[in-house]
Order: sequence, then C-alpha cells, then structure tokens
Amino acid sequence: MDTIECMRIFVEIARRRSFRATADVLGVSSASISRHVAFLEGRLGIRLLNRTTRTVSLSSNGQNYYESCLQALAAFDKAQTAVSGRAAEPSGPLRLSLPGSFTQPEFVAMLARFSARYPKINLDISATDAMVDLVERGVDVALRFTANPDESLAGRCIGQFALWLCVSPAYVARYRMPKSLSDLAMHPCLGYAYHAGGDTWTLSDGAQTHEVRVRHHFKADNGELLRAGVRSGMGVALLPSFQIQAALADGSLLRVLPQWQSPPVGVWLVYSHRRHQARNARVFIEHFSEELQALFAAD
Repeated sequence: MDTIECMRIFVEIARRRSFRATADVLGVSSASISRHVAFLEGRLGIRLLNRTTRTVSLSSNGQNYYESCLQALAAFDKAQTAVSGRAAEPSGPLRLSLPGSFTQPEFVAMLARFSARYPKINLDISATDAMVDLVERGVDVALRFTANPDESLAGRCIGQFALWLCVSPAYVARYRMPKSLSDLAMHPCLGYAYHAGGDTWTLSDGAQTHEVRVRHHFKADNGELLRAGVRSGMGVALLPSFQIQAALADGSLLRVLPQWQSPPVGVWLVYSHRRHQARNARVFIEHFSEELQALFAAD
C-alpha cells in the first residue's frame, strides 16, 4: 500500500473519530479504511487507535504520529507543488464550525461565493454558538466571536463589533422606551446563554463604563432566536450590531440608549494546529478574511 495515502486516511480518522464518517467523506468502504490503518500499525509495530464498537480515539503513540503526519504531509504537498511548478486546485473536505448567525442570508451568500470560487472543496458545516473542541470534532476552521480567544488555538483577528441594546416598536407601544441604564432593571430582558457576564451587562459610552444588573426572563444559546424574541416584543436585548442593522434600518427594531454599547468583541478565524494548516483551511481563511473585514470594520 501507498504509505502517503495511508497517512492521509489516518489523519482523516483522527479528525473525525469515526471509520464510517471517514469512509463516507473519502468515498471508500469502511473495510478499506480498516486495511489502511492495519497496514500502518503493522509497519510501525504500534497501536495508533483505540477502537470500541462506538468510539475511535487516538492512543498516546497515535497522537504523536498524528502530529508527525501533519508535518510530513504538509512537507510532501509543498514539495509536490514546487516540482510541478503550479498549485493544484484546492479540493476535498473542509469542516467548519460557524456561529448560528451564519444562517442569515448575507452569510449564506458568502459561503455560496466561496463554493463558486473553489468548487472542488466540500464544505461540512456545523452552525452553533457553542465553543466546540476543534480537535474532538475534527474541525478545520472555526469562526469565533470573542474578546478573549483560546490561547491554545492559532488564528487571525479580522475585525470587531459591539453589542447594541434594542427593542421592538410593539414593546415600546405596550410599555415604554427605557430612558436610562437604571431603567433596564425594570424591563424584561432577553439573555444570551454564552454571555460571559451572566445577568450583568457591561456598557460604555466612550467616556465611562457601567455594569448593569438586568432581569432575564428569557435566555437562549442562539443569537437568531434572541433576535426573533426581541422582534416579537418580548423585551430588551443586547445583540451584535451586525445582526440587527437591517432591522434597525427598516424600523422593525429600535436602538435603546444608543450612546451605550458593549466593549468591542473580536471576530476570529481560528484553527487548532500551529505547525500545520491544510491548504483548504488556508484558502478559506484568506477568502473569508476579505469577505468579513468590510462588514466588521464598519462597526
């Protein structure tokens, strides 16, 4: 068997933690995947994977070999490109972890443009606001909205945005518009489950910063659900500026105390391995850096 091919298959198994998922992505049988792993383990004389009927995990030797494979395959691909004198068109799987807000049409359009530019890359997308473990989930690139990125991850900050207070016209008609920060404590608020401050909102007007304790009568772990709740008149929310600009423009949402907003939140494209970055991940980061910088620079 071809050792390079076996190494590529092993890396894919290590990322996906599944023989069947790897077989599906590569378009081969699970039996073929098993034979390639057996060939490597036999040649090396070590066990690379711990397998049960339900799970696959790396052994300690397997983890070391996985890191070595990433470096070796990167060097091999670079050598192949140098010899051929041209870069092959990017192709194959690319697993992404994106926030739930990427279901908005403007973000889906960005993904469509990427696919049109790189038609041979197969996108596998998980849209969740949860900070998933990139290695455990086999994620190549994640888009994170955070002021404090995980130091174990490598990546690029491509912009920032603020959180704005907002409410619906229907809510204001039924109750009233908050007139001060202290007023917020008397209004029902919608909270983001992953908000680091919990029930405390940190707000600044550029000159001073205040922490405001609010009463959450509704919480969700998805920004789109929160936005829908605000539009339905459930209360006041602190939402990303980019997520509500269209609604503010058409009048379906109103800004509350517009002089106040959150401290800046960074927009990061991150990946798990500092010493190796697959070409598909590189072209995605370059493409989306261009796409997103204009959007978030405006904030």
